[in-house]
Amino acid sequence: MSTRRRLLSVVAVAGAILCSASCASHAALSADRRIRITQPGAGDRLGLPVRLTWTAHDVAIVPPGSERHGAFFGVFIDRPPLKPGQNLLALVEATCEQTPGCANNSYFAQRNVYLTDKTSVVLNGLPEHQLHRVAIVLIDEGGSRIGETVATTTFRTKAT
Repeated sequence: MSTRRRLLSVVAVAGAILCSASCASHAALSADRRIRITQPGAGDRLGLPVRLTWTAHDVAIVPPGSERHGAFFGVFIDRPPLKPGQNLLALVEATCEQTPGCANNSYFAQRNVYLTDKTSVVLNGLPEHQLHRVAIVLIDEGGSRIGETVATTTFRTKAT
């Protein structure tokens, strides 16, 4: 085999290896798009109340607290979402843990965490003239975050 052919063969093999590594890493890094926020748009300025809406696909949605297998949405306002695999109980204070029924939807909403099987939430009582951050994740029937699926946006409230 000539030197030129050998060089071309080495370049072709190296290119194939680089391409396959690049393609594999691209697939691993591609974002999970099962949830997409439709309103508000990033950077929107809105008066109160703010209606947050999103779409979801390729996921079986069940009500929070359901015994059925599936997921519901965790909407986190101005706070980081649960980490993948982390349970909602990680957000519950010790005094509430000791009280049966304390960690309910109202408890979480007071802490800017909204649990729902719907694809919208109306937000009242947000401070005006502030930038607000939203993160929506999937939570399983046991209360643990499912995977790394997350949809995010920011918006600013204005005086009403």
